[in-house]
Amino acid sequence: MLRGLYTGASGMLVNEVRQNITANNLANIDTTGFKKSVAVFSMEPDNEIYRVNDLNKVSKQKFSDISRYIGNMGTGAVVSDVYLTSGQQGNINVTDNQSDLAITGEGYFAVETKDGVKFTRAGNFAVTKDGELTDMNGNFVIGASPESLAELPPGEGLLDPKGAMKIAYDRIRLDPNQKFNVGEEGIIFQNGQNVSKLLIVKFDKSNFINKKGANLLEPLPENKVSAASEYKIAQGALEASNVNAVYEMVNMIELQRAYELNQKVILTQDEMLQKSINSVGRLNA
Repeated sequence: MLRGLYTGASGMLVNEVRQNITANNLANIDTTGFKKSVAVFSMEPDNEIYRVNDLNKVSKQKFSDISRYIGNMGTGAVVSDVYLTSGQQGNINVTDNQSDLAITGEGYFAVETKDGVKFTRAGNFAVTKDGELTDMNGNFVIGASPESLAELPPGEGLLDPKGAMKIAYDRIRLDPNQKFNVGEEGIIFQNGQNVSKLLIVKFDKSNFINKKGANLLEPLPENKVSAASEYKIAQGALEASNVNAVYEMVNMIELQRAYELNQKVILTQDEMLQKSINSVGRLNA
């Protein structure tokens, strides 16, 4: 019975984590370029169950404990990982703002923050009065030339073990008083001149990523970051969140019901334990 309490409690904990993730997805339904997360859960290791005090008569006054094997008992579930579903494309909404950029296909924009280079799908950029292209939090959008990318050995990632860029990159600087154009490959032109090329990267493992807040992502050390190739840049447009509101609301209702069912399991186990203590184990005089 005690095992049933633990199993029910683990089910409640799993559903609580999944509810928090779903709530976060719903809260970011209008966040530009947001990618929803999905919790992946697995079973805890099974326990082998044996009968206790199962005695076998060896002689008139001698018994041996044979402890017969009954079977395996599950011990509940646990959240094993949280996946960032980067493969799901959000809708592309036209804004006609020249500094709004959207990625279709794989890849992330690279931005320089005070904590180093981070990555994002949100392309709602702006040109400062000094002519620097930044995101909504003031982080600098960066570019890299094909020549600097070609200097990397084949198959090597863009980041070193400490998360610093191995290649030379530059902040994208523009004339704030002039229009500029961005091609599908991310090449930026202004006044007929090639200004820079956006650095668009991809992650080898979509689940080895940390969300750093402000719609920024950071790969874990074991996740290789390389230059993306299967993408197109759309200027004057933004990628919407890939969260489906109807699906997430239905999922939230199902999770609440699952949470309540696990509560009932615990209450039932508690009542059975109470009866076994107060009734079955009572000695009548």
